[in-house]
Amino acid sequence: MWIDKNIGQKKRLLSGCIKKPMLKLVRHCSSHWGNPDQLTKILHQQIESIPNCQLLYCFDVMGKQFSGSVFKHGTDMSVLGQSLKDRPYFQGLLPYNGMALSSIYLSAKNQQPCITATFAIKNRQDLLGFVAADFYINDLPRIVRQTSEQKCDWTQYKGDPSIRSTVFMQKRSTSLFDQRLDRVIYLVYILLRKHGIFHVQIDFSSSRLVIWSTDTPCDFQVLSVDELFSNQLMQTYEKQPYPSDAMVPESTIMDVMSQFKLLRQADETIYLRSGTFNIINGTVGLTFSCDGYHLMSVNEFLSKDIQFWIGNTAAPPQPWRNIPMLESA
Repeated sequence: MWIDKNIGQKKRLLSGCIKKPMLKLVRHCSSHWGNPDQLTKILHQQIESIPNCQLLYCFDVMGKQFSGSVFKHGTDMSVLGQSLKDRPYFQGLLPYNGMALSSIYLSAKNQQPCITATFAIKNRQDLLGFVAADFYINDLPRIVRQTSEQKCDWTQYKGDPSIRSTVFMQKRSTSLFDQRLDRVIYLVYILLRKHGIFHVQIDFSSSRLVIWSTDTPCDFQVLSVDELFSNQLMQTYEKQPYPSDAMVPESTIMDVMSQFKLLRQADETIYLRSGTFNIINGTVGLTFSCDGYHLMSVNEFLSKDIQFWIGNTAAPPQPWRNIPMLESA
């Protein structure tokens, strides 16, 4: 799951950021183990050196807190001696050497998702206890989006079982988009290439186009057939340079659009109902007549021919026709 991968990457980033200052802290704690007041003072002195740390505390091998709880702006000594055995990180293995990261759990203080890093404190070979550092997930380093060399993993989602069970009883109906499919494809191509549109959802069966613009990326616009074919469309979305951070080259846009057309027309039973295309992150989404959904990288999508999707019964694709466009496009 992409969620697991995202969290795994955040954990790796967190480990790299905190390992050096936490090992320094562990050495100080080892030298003053047995004195909770001194341990608390050390934690208070070091918390600022640990990036994004919300809380520091020590506990012994029996699971009892052996220092005060140290926040960035204060200390709580009333928790000294409390049992921590019900904490989520006790459900896994505590480290005998080095560090362990807990699974994500909700903080009892404010119900925010957090993670705890525990480091073993030793005196030579003897395990004395542990120092724990709590981090809120939302404060951890943001994950940089994938580069063009890192392909989006192909993910398939099964559709509604009631639709899948009757798929061979249906036949594709000609939609308003189907009647002028070449023009639809070309208009979408022009919007992506020249007018600041970076994400599209083409609903072939219901004849709707949903578009997202770089000018207002948190909003979207739903275009009907009449709005898409309007002579005013290209004046509504002014010409813009192709995004410099787009992962999809301009020359590849029409390849994707043409493949959408082939998948729509290749078979009367198994056909493309809708397709999404994002030129910034380089992903394609496909929803077929069986209600199944696929999400993949553009390169992966273009590497598959029609037979891969439809089988050997696929009809020969209709030839592409060049559609004369308005000068404003």
